[in-house]
Amino acid sequence: MSFWQGAKRGISAALAAACFVGACLFFRSVNACKLSEISGERSFYLYSASSQARIVNELTLADLSHIKGESVRFILRESPESVLQTIVERYDAQILFSERVGGVVSYYCYTEKWGNALSVGGEAVNLHIAFSDGLGTVGTPIVFGGF
Repeated sequence: MSFWQGAKRGISAALAAACFVGACLFFRSVNACKLSEISGERSFYLYSASSQARIVNELTLADLSHIKGESVRFILRESPESVLQTIVERYDAQILFSERVGGVVSYYCYTEKWGNALSVGGEAVNLHIAFSDGLGTVGTPIVFGGF
């Protein structure tokens, strides 16, 4: 193999690797982590923004184009009211309505930052915040798979 053939192969491999990394970063920034600033146990909803979604905790490259929503569950270290206010301010959201079912208090919100909304109680909802037993869960468009 000549020097030039080896150089061409090396350049081709480097370009392929750069394209792969660029694609990963692009897909991650497009949709994968709307709730990236919230630490906790993360779940992603694949293929559907409904209870029919396939819920996974880790993504593969093949999953990136199928993300339809996500949620993060975390331990409350502040009062639910303080956490609610912080999240609503951070995402510039409007609280549409709330409900208490059993031991879970849910706040259904809308933010113009994201377009993927579901109709809940006749309202367009794309941010769901729930509190139960010392835990908080935030999801978009809503929380699926439990609190």
